[in-house]
Amino acid sequence: MTLEEAVSRCVNSGGRALLADGEYVKGGYKLIFDKPAYDELFGSGSYLPDEESWLMNNARLEVMGEV
Repeated sequence: MTLEEAVSRCVNSGGRALLADGEYVKGGYKLIFDKPAYDELFGSGSYLPDEESWLMNNARLEVMGEV
């Protein structure tokens, strides 16, 4: 899975699983990002183009259980 695929899955998902350090994607992947900064920008609602752009620039993809 690429970062772009993961971001797309997250922002277009009907049910999102936010974690303390990011968001669960699917299949054991998660996006790692600055959760407080994300909440400040998008906590009151998602603005898809802005959210996708922010995640592409500020998130990294990680396999859960690996560092």
